[in-house]
Amino acid sequence: MKIFYISAGSADVITAHRAWRSGEDDPSQMSITFSSQIAEFVEQLDAQALFMSFGRDNERFVDDRFTLEHRPFRSGRGARYYLAEMRKAAAALSAAKRFGADIALVDSGALAWFALPIFQMAGIPVVPILHNVLWPAGFPPRGMIAKAKASINLPFWRQIKGPALGVSEEACRQIRMVSGRESGSVYRFLPQFRRAYFDDIPPPPPRDGPFNVLFVGRAVEDKGLLLLPTIAQSVERRSPGAVRWTICGDGPDLGALRKAVTAMGLDKIFDIRGWTTPAEIKVIYRSIHAVIVPTTSAFQEGFAMTAVEGILAGRPLVTNSVVPALDDLRPASLAAIPDDAQSHADAVLTLASDHERYDRLKAATLKLAEPFYDMEYGLTAILKLAFSEAN
Repeated sequence: MKIFYISAGSADVITAHRAWRSGEDDPSQMSITFSSQIAEFVEQLDAQALFMSFGRDNERFVDDRFTLEHRPFRSGRGARYYLAEMRKAAAALSAAKRFGADIALVDSGALAWFALPIFQMAGIPVVPILHNVLWPAGFPPRGMIAKAKASINLPFWRQIKGPALGVSEEACRQIRMVSGRESGSVYRFLPQFRRAYFDDIPPPPPRDGPFNVLFVGRAVEDKGLLLLPTIAQSVERRSPGAVRWTICGDGPDLGALRKAVTAMGLDKIFDIRGWTTPAEIKVIYRSIHAVIVPTTSAFQEGFAMTAVEGILAGRPLVTNSVVPALDDLRPASLAAIPDDAQSHADAVLTLASDHERYDRLKAATLKLAEPFYDMEYGLTAILKLAFSEAN
């Protein structure tokens, strides 16, 4: 069998593959990369594979049964976006046909769903793997324009016959909704982590000083980054000096966050680190009491890996219903109202002031960890299950 896999975004599949081949994890990631789990699947099938990622400089790497390619890509806006996506899909299809692919595994965000029927027409069945949902949880398309944009993806979802995979219950619900499929052909997988990374992170520190809250993630507005100063300001007004904030992550809105923090006079309670390695985050966790994931309703959050990371580190979570990980992590979480800074501030203050509730949520983190260390729930195992049942 020959498997074509196209990775989401501009993922560095070559570096990840080299780490996997040497028996190590990608040092830039806290989780086990999905591309390495697909590589395991390829090896277990005794197959050949072409891995591709768009949005990086041209690079090609060949390793035994694997060929990996990075290709540049520039998107556009308006009508140019749709034309660019069709060109990208055509380039991917051309590569898949030259390779002789029998099937295509396509991450959400890798190619536009509306462009994928060309694979089906070329005789290459597509298995979609949703790391992002089709619309933000609880916020389906509303209005004529939004519904029209969503409708152009329907032909793909209505015509696929094989399995489809989702990283969250919400992703699987949405697949079933748009495709009208039976639940048996939609499969759920879970992100996977190394127990050894989290086992030597000590419990949260004593509550004899400020309550320390951590945000980790891409520094973009849609992830709730720019809600943080307003959340912190609300907390500070009601309980001065009680809470401090550590921000880890890089992205285009990091500068806007710094400006907002300074403009609101919050510099003394914010520690904005920017890009932080997994090794550095392990050290940071030693001083952290809770994690916040305030993703907004503008983002199609598929799961939120950082929410799991906080739970595995033994820290309670403040988040909201846009974050599908809440379905799995609710016993150790406080759920705020999406897009509502005041509601998130209330949740943080509850954790900071209600010691009994905090301890109860902290204890619940231990009971939630095991599935995220169990590769039977990971992408490799679920792909094997989906393929065996499809055949």
